[in-house]
Amino acid sequence: MLPKIIIVGVILALGFIGFRLIQPDRSQPAQNLPGNTQNQPNQQSSTGMYGSKAPFYNEDGITLQHYWPSEGSFSAEETEILLFNGNSQNLQVKSFDLSYMVERKTYPQKSGTWEKFPAKDSWEKIEYIMISPQYYKGEQLLLTPGQKGKLHWHMQFGSQPLDGKQTVNLKLTLLKGSETINIDEQFNRNSGVVVSKEDH
Repeated sequence: MLPKIIIVGVILALGFIGFRLIQPDRSQPAQNLPGNTQNQPNQQSSTGMYGSKAPFYNEDGITLQHYWPSEGSFSAEETEILLFNGNSQNLQVKSFDLSYMVERKTYPQKSGTWEKFPAKDSWEKIEYIMISPQYYKGEQLLLTPGQKGKLHWHMQFGSQPLDGKQTVNLKLTLLKGSETINIDEQFNRNSGVVVSKEDH
């Protein structure tokens, strides 16, 4: 009788060890577990240009897109111009001016940054420059062929949410090689989307 008990005990012990061996190691990062999608690239990171929004400028490989506050993952005070240099020549942002109006009242910029990335599908920041008037010192904003950059602003809308017709006036001077490109655009958005101070 005793040997049978010992044999059964050994079998159960071996079965338990085998069960432990085939279990995934839950101490490993979540992205290493089968079937996990938590850390898979989303649409923004996989395309590099925030999905399928049509550019307002797309010539000779140079692509420019504008984004509103509260559009996609942007907060209620952020606005942005995204640039991609698909041309064979360097692209330099020589000058830039953005004004933001809600119901014909102009609101000032709270802060602004220039950020550069090594490729269209990359979000690995390789350059960061403050571009708000009180900080910008005229640093060169340059994209070599294949690089992506963005002009990113936080607007100072005040403490109360604003809902009204919104207008952005944008003036850009770009230098492609030795060729100057002047861009003067106006973007309009009807009421129905609230903009506000980010932490109101």
